[in-house]
Amino acid sequence: MRQWSNALMCVIASAMAMPTIATAQSGDEVGVVAEYRPVTGRFVLLRGPSDSVAVKLGTVVHAGDAVLLPAGASIMVQRPRTEPLRLNGPGRQVVPASPRMGALASFFRKLPNLFDDSYRQSRMAAGRGQTQCPGAGTPAAAIEFPMLTPGARIATGPRDLPLAWRGGCPPYSVHLLAGDDTLAHRTGIVAPQVRLNALSLRPGPLQLVIGDAAGQRFVGTLEVMATLPTSPPELVADTSAFGTVAHAAWLADLDAGRWQFDAFERLRPLIRAGDELASALGDAILWGRAADVSDRRPQ
Repeated sequence: MRQWSNALMCVIASAMAMPTIATAQSGDEVGVVAEYRPVTGRFVLLRGPSDSVAVKLGTVVHAGDAVLLPAGASIMVQRPRTEPLRLNGPGRQVVPASPRMGALASFFRKLPNLFDDSYRQSRMAAGRGQTQCPGAGTPAAAIEFPMLTPGARIATGPRDLPLAWRGGCPPYSVHLLAGDDTLAHRTGIVAPQVRLNALSLRPGPLQLVIGDAAGQRFVGTLEVMATLPTSPPELVADTSAFGTVAHAAWLADLDAGRWQFDAFERLRPLIRAGDELASALGDAILWGRAADVSDRRPQ
């Protein structure tokens, strides 16, 4: 009997000595993955005794999550109302308790869906549009416009219009029409992106035409709406940078992606200010989900 008692005490002592991971509860969300290095890394957050969550851009992080990182690897987590958290390797790192995301967590949970598994990210958000023109006799890739989803919409008013596409062969031309009126016409565009400045948009359909040196044409329609959709009150109330990114994520996911132009518009001031999470989300909205990725940031 004494032998069994001694053995049981040894098991208990060993269990107490092992590092434990707190089981995450609803409301334990404290931040969102905004960057990880190396960009080819595949890391996993250990959550609870048996759960694991893949580290991707936009992954919601809980207090108590643990991760094993090799030397030189790191994960950066943006958090509300406090400084970003950087977990550095080598070794096991645990996410500490910090101000909770609260209602904003629900708006970030779909964020990873905007990023594909091969999306590469560093301090400079990865560009997606750089393509090589094929040699003579080989057709150029078709022009694709990820932001211009079927039924795409944009709010009325004075604004700039950032455009980004994939495929085709430069130089490009861009023609924006409202009925018989030409709102913008640009030629000699050498990269698959352009910003149309100082537009005055009125309710009604717009037609966007992109041409390339290979004779291809992309034609899409964008509907200008009188107002934006009504935002959830918790997003309206939070005007912080973190809340603004949550608002943009909600708008980008709304109505099957029809409001991505206005989602990107909300992010532009934060992108100019160097906000990592805003830059990553803005890049995903511009270029969409794609398998091939270059290391050039869109201008």
